[in-house]
Amino acid sequence: MRASIVIRTLNEARHLGDLLKMIARQNVDGLEVETVLVDSGSTDGTVEIARDHGAHITTIDRAEFSFGRSLNRGCAVSSGDLLVLVSGHCVPTDENWLRNLCAPLIEGKVAYSYGRQIGDDDSNYSERRIFAKYFPGTSAVPQEGFFCNMCNRPMRKR
Repeated sequence: MRASIVIRTLNEARHLGDLLKMIARQNVDGLEVETVLVDSGSTDGTVEIARDHGAHITTIDRAEFSFGRSLNRGCAVSSGDLLVLVSGHCVPTDENWLRNLCAPLIEGKVAYSYGRQIGDDDSNYSERRIFAKYFPGTSAVPQEGFFCNMCNRPMRKR
């Protein structure tokens, strides 16, 4: 099985290198991984960082940009069975992120999943409170409520 990690960016140089390093460090248990970057006009070195890490790069004009259109562009050029949508500033906290994120789909338990967000030292208090509310420390299948996040989630490619 192959996972395509689709990263949506606009001037994400500050965090992108860390994200790509953590993708390279993942324990994947035989899962093949490709990284696809969809950039909407970065001017801060984002594309060069992605190129240096071996990402497949595609672009979208700012005039065409929407979050959905950008992700659709990345998914269209991806070859994976699973599409893992990640924002350029969402950096995994450990080497088991991808395996844990994709396992419920691979095992056929869910149609989609999403990962937790916790913030970092630069996150303000209110943002961390929102993360704590919508991203609890334990997983629940089935989950209560209707929440789903597009910044850190896999789904099957049809």
